[in-house]
Amino acid sequence: GHAVHTNLTAPALTAHAIRRREGELSADGALMVRTGIHTGRSAQDKFVVDEPETSGDVWWGKVNKKLAPAKFDMLTARVQAYLQGQELFTQDLYAGADPEHRVRVRVVTTHAWSALFARNMFIRPPAEELDGFEPDYTILHAPLFQTDPAIDGTRSETTIALSFEQRIIVVAGSEYAGEIKKSIFTVMNWILPGKGILPMHCSANIGQ
Repeated sequence: GHAVHTNLTAPALTAHAIRRREGELSADGALMVRTGIHTGRSAQDKFVVDEPETSGDVWWGKVNKKLAPAKFDMLTARVQAYLQGQELFTQDLYAGADPEHRVRVRVVTTHAWSALFARNMFIRPPAEELDGFEPDYTILHAPLFQTDPAIDGTRSETTIALSFEQRIIVVAGSEYAGEIKKSIFTVMNWILPGKGILPMHCSANIGQ
């Protein structure tokens, strides 16, 4: 079997990224990577699975396009089979600072630098909270896997597909790591307004 690296720290992930030739260090020691043809999000390739329990609450249209459950199941199975043959990097993280409303996220990716991005973008649980970590949502991140519209019912070889019922997000065919972050923002924007909470994508610095 291939190695699965769980919750590695930033220095370890950086070392793996360099070993795997995913990128190189700048003169100042920052990891630099190229994201291939996608240098931003692929908004036209974003799908939400059309599921009975949630279909009536999704704002369908240009932003949220429908994907049939059977097609999503096919896509998920194909991506899982692909991932089984790869060296993988997983990260268990929180989205949202408020413990009462945060979402537990597991990122499974073929790229060390994508795991590093997720680790930098989301909240890292303290070590004792990683024991028995049960994700609310799992991201299957396969940037080099190309989807096939004829099989997967997608628009192109790039697909971001979200199932609210299965709580699975598939990101395939894009090396732009922002898709990891944005897919979880979509989840937060789905969950929080229903609780009467306004989600904000923001940060604050405290200092003199």
